[in-house]
Amino acid sequence: MGAGGDLHEGWINADKLPWVDGVITFDFDKEALVSRFGESVFDEILCKGCIIEFIKNPIEVMSEFHDACQNNAIVTIITAVVDNGDGVFRDPTAKRYLRSDWIDYIAGSRKMGGYGFGVRGAFELVSNQVSGEVQTVVFRVKK
Repeated sequence: MGAGGDLHEGWINADKLPWVDGVITFDFDKEALVSRFGESVFDEILCKGCIIEFIKNPIEVMSEFHDACQNNAIVTIITAVVDNGDGVFRDPTAKRYLRSDWIDYIAGSRKMGGYGFGVRGAFELVSNQVSGEVQTVVFRVKK
């Protein structure tokens, strides 16, 4: 998701507005992952720089990722956050702004694993790193 020009060989590279060869057009806000690719098919998803650009909120996004992933699949989210600067506010395509603790609503210290907030399925937090204005979070899908 959000491949832009960062192609991964052997992956399905997708972007709403692809600008290089090898990237397919996929508008996540208009089509569900399972509608296009099927249920429980992915063993890894990389969502790079676009979770704040989706019209769908992060709870919906993570629910769709869960539906499309196999058990123990890895979901990596790389996103700008507002904790350590205002760089995220420069993104004219951003629909929302996140603090790094948004992940508590998916899998975290709230001890609800996301279920209490409407996430379909469970995610285990593998790692969480904030470096400046960028957060990299790795989840493992639990089914």
